[in-house]
Amino acid sequence: MVPKSLLLAASAFTLVCHEAPAQAARESATAKVGATNLRIDYGAPPWSESRKAQIEQGLPVGSVWRLGADTRTTFVVEGGDVAIGGQLIESGGYGLNLRRIGAKEWAFVVFDGSDTTVLPDDNEWQIAATLAEKSDAAPPQLAISFADAGGRQSLVVRWGPMELSAPVAALTSREADLAIAGEQGVARWFSCDAKAAPAAGAWMRVGRVANFWVGDSDASFDVDLKLGDGQATLRFENRERAKVAAKVARLEAALAAVTARASATPAPRFQQAIEKADAALKEKQAELAALTLLPAPHEVVVKLAAAKKASGRVGAELVRRNDKLFAVVDVDGKTGEVAVDEKKIVPAAAGS
Repeated sequence: MVPKSLLLAASAFTLVCHEAPAQAARESATAKVGATNLRIDYGAPPWSESRKAQIEQGLPVGSVWRLGADTRTTFVVEGGDVAIGGQLIESGGYGLNLRRIGAKEWAFVVFDGSDTTVLPDDNEWQIAATLAEKSDAAPPQLAISFADAGGRQSLVVRWGPMELSAPVAALTSREADLAIAGEQGVARWFSCDAKAAPAAGAWMRVGRVANFWVGDSDASFDVDLKLGDGQATLRFENRERAKVAAKVARLEAALAAVTARASATPAPRFQQAIEKADAALKEKQAELAALTLLPAPHEVVVKLAAAKKASGRVGAELVRRNDKLFAVVDVDGKTGEVAVDEKKIVPAAAGS
């Protein structure tokens, strides 16, 4: 558990909005992506030139901004699933934040908690955002929208001169039984229109095997796809291990940020924050190290060749033939497959 003092520090930018009116205007952004309806409701604090310095000085790397004012910013996905920046967001209701992940780098954070900001025990989905510095007149208040350009839709946040965006794509899903490691599971496979596929080098979630156990180990895993020159890479990642590893990464970023602030402004409170952040990180690192039975992320490369018929879709799936497991990739007019060592994608106990 992250110490309360560290959580307060990580949420410091919320304090920046105190000069906004007691109740900021409540706004909404809606879109229909394929068969899926999207809706974001948020409080829109006003913009002023003093905000830029507050952003730079009041929100350290690793910290979260609630992305709005007053009550929490909500994000509803209804009628289907979507990929935002390649990250699978399934039908449901969520909160929406921003996280500063670098000096000029930001990420959207979709989370399933009920607070205004994401908490350490919430499930969260971090989505890298593209930053653009606009030279035109800034909108009078925070503006969240869905934009459609050339048939490709994006989630767009405009806050003063700063514009953050991430592509949004509708997903088609289907379920299929999957026999793996002597156990039976149910997989969900996702595909998107080829025109909405992520750029080369970007990951896209294409599969999920949930509620899947091997012995006493949670063997549930996700499958991601990355396109390259004439090939595709598939990554298999145990869901439980990935969740802990992500928390380790966030705690590392928080420790680095508070250490940097301590170097710039020496003060006893920063040293105390460093000690608490370091203790929280070591605790989570120990938790990750203890997951010895859960497999590390495993990647396979699939060579692509011309398909007999273009499907117009991008996706992948696992199939079993002659007692062997194969990963099959479909990239519109190209396809390919490769054998997968199932012992590398399920807990070690499965091979005993």
